[in-house]
Amino acid sequence: MRDPVVLSSGQTFERGYIQEWLRNGNRTCPKSDQVLSNTNLIPNHLLRHIISEWCEDHGVILEPPQSNPDTDCIISAADYSTFSTIVSDLSSSNEVARKQAVKSLRHLTKRGHSFRALAGSDPTAIPQLLSILSTVGDDHELREDAVTALLNLSIHDFNKRTLGEGEAIVLLIESMKLGGTPNTSANAAAALFALSALDSNKAKIGESGAIPPLVNLIERGDSAAKKDAGAAVFSLCVLKQNRTLAVRAGAVGACLAAMSSDETTVGDELLSLVALLSNDQDAAAEVAEEGGVPLLLKILREERNAKNVENAAAVLYAVCSVVRRTLRGRRRGGGEARDDILRCEQRDVEGDEEGCWYPRQAEQDSLFPIFSVEMGEEERCKYLQ
Repeated sequence: MRDPVVLSSGQTFERGYIQEWLRNGNRTCPKSDQVLSNTNLIPNHLLRHIISEWCEDHGVILEPPQSNPDTDCIISAADYSTFSTIVSDLSSSNEVARKQAVKSLRHLTKRGHSFRALAGSDPTAIPQLLSILSTVGDDHELREDAVTALLNLSIHDFNKRTLGEGEAIVLLIESMKLGGTPNTSANAAAALFALSALDSNKAKIGESGAIPPLVNLIERGDSAAKKDAGAAVFSLCVLKQNRTLAVRAGAVGACLAAMSSDETTVGDELLSLVALLSNDQDAAAEVAEEGGVPLLLKILREERNAKNVENAAAVLYAVCSVVRRTLRGRRRGGGEARDDILRCEQRDVEGDEEGCWYPRQAEQDSLFPIFSVEMGEEERCKYLQ
């Protein structure tokens, strides 16, 4: 083997062999028969280095590896030596050496794809990094360096599964809660977003309790943190079970509050999240409870981005559907609350001591003229201008 590469299945093959296998139309791993999630070939730098050393010791000329479009930087012998020292120092008994190794790994994995692949292929780099993060305590600088190194590593597709199967998710959630420096929580959220690209990780991240602290970050974080947290929650909510968790955690209210603030740079992402969540009846009701209807109407009137207009209209339609069902149930019940009326998790809503939501008159006046089937298209357009 001269040019080892790793498939998405995690198996290593000679580049020439596996390229021919893929060119013949095969989309499974030759060894495990696993269906490949992608056909990217990642250089196995660790194995290549071992082969190179053996060839040098035995006087064998090793041809240079083929050019690889997936590799955005070349690892020199000096770089590899540096990496080996960093990995060794991660397990050092010297605290200063460990801290410097984490910081160096953070910067090295920022440099490019090849270093992230190299760290992922090393059997000790990620486990040692996670071990340090699990015992970081109140050292905020070290926590930020470790979390950011995990963020860099999580960008690499092959590392997503490795990190998802270990303690990384739980440690990232813990770091997001504890924070420490302005960047720690945001980078932890960004890392969870990257890991959520795998469906198996989506479920594990949701089950591990990531959504409430992510929602808290949407509510309290700076602009960058809100954006990273919103992207993470949106990705997680592709799974229905996570949508329920997000609604219960107050994601709708947090998004609307952030959208209403002056930080308009995060509005597009958060509106997309609200649109996704509004398929849930409780979420649609919460849009009205949290005063979201005027905000959405303003988007319809003023927004130039077609996607934002579409999302705002979708949320308003969901709210109207809840309004109609609620009023229909109240009319059937003679004004008394019935089981078929939307109940909102025992919230105390103005005008209803029993916790059942129904639209205030101002909201009815705003909503029904837009979506009423009796109103013609020309009248609706006039209303929105």
